[in-house]
Amino acid sequence: MKKFFGLITFIATLGLLFGTSFAKEASFYGNARTGTFFTDYEKENSGITGKTFDTAEHGLYASSRFGVKVKDGDKFANFEINSDGDIRHLYGTVKVGPGNLIVGQTWTPASTFFSNQAYGDDGFGSAGNALSKRVGQISYSVGNFKIGLVDPTKIAANKDANLKTTSANPSTGVITTTTDYKVRADLPAIEFIYSQNFNPIDFTVFGGVNSVELKSADGVEASDVEVDSSLFGLQVQATFGPAMVGFNVYQGTNLSYYPTGGVITSTDPFVTSPAKVEDTTTLGASVVASYKVTDTFGVEAGYAMLTSENDKWIDKNTGKTVDDDSASMYIQFPVTVADGFVVTPEYGVYDYKDGYKDSVTAKQGKMTYFGVKCQLDF
Repeated sequence: MKKFFGLITFIATLGLLFGTSFAKEASFYGNARTGTFFTDYEKENSGITGKTFDTAEHGLYASSRFGVKVKDGDKFANFEINSDGDIRHLYGTVKVGPGNLIVGQTWTPASTFFSNQAYGDDGFGSAGNALSKRVGQISYSVGNFKIGLVDPTKIAANKDANLKTTSANPSTGVITTTTDYKVRADLPAIEFIYSQNFNPIDFTVFGGVNSVELKSADGVEASDVEVDSSLFGLQVQATFGPAMVGFNVYQGTNLSYYPTGGVITSTDPFVTSPAKVEDTTTLGASVVASYKVTDTFGVEAGYAMLTSENDKWIDKNTGKTVDDDSASMYIQFPVTVADGFVVTPEYGVYDYKDGYKDSVTAKQGKMTYFGVKCQLDF
């Protein structure tokens, strides 16, 4: 049903665009992406107590897409849906003063890209690269600078937030219970990005802030809390002929309440009793290098790390704080089989390392994968 409504929306939008004088120059585009991967989970990460788990994954990636771009003088519009019928992009731009006004849903200003990791098709977006999402916004760009007011509840809108409320007992450890909250935001998040090229090196700084209120589900006002979140980072990318190397580093606070993509370490704040927020800080970094051996064959490798920490994550056995760490890596060999058709064999590892679970340090295991992604552009 969702796919049906997505298709109807797409057709209706095309009719609107092409039924008005706005539609002067239009171009269609799209691609189909499939993945066939074999994964091996260690017992700590398998979801099956005490056992390893192997599986095969094959299918059409939801990131497969079809869209249209329309241009009329100083105006531009882009509409795009994915294979699930969800809207990826629906926005327009118009020249206002020295810059351009962007209204609608598209990548937020602080989105950064440079990894082509095939597994999951998100380019280290959950493992160490600061990747925002396509979010409703009003943004303005002038030259290499962009700033925007962004939907603050894209991730957590109207959902129950199950956070750990604690009553600390030094003699027996930290005892936690689960408290339900409703998420409310009165103001939009703010994001910015600024890029500068010093040939052959590109420098980019980016960041954003957001604030939401967690309303206790039981209606007790004294239990309501405010959670502030932020994201600030730097990306540097250098291109030397067929070779590219780049890195991305960022620090964020309470990222589960920031309008960005999820990450594979815990980013929830810790709410103590009475209601008080203990922030969770996350540091992420990634490095990617690629080399185009020929016009039809290349190699790319990447490494990413994440670490999240909270002063309330205390191991009751040792009395020491526990960080939630992870690392991931991959190597791939993209092959252009025909014009617009690329096959990418890839091998990679996700190491979830140690984390905080049930008030103790817990090993979280590894996941190893290998397989092939195929992409046909049209």
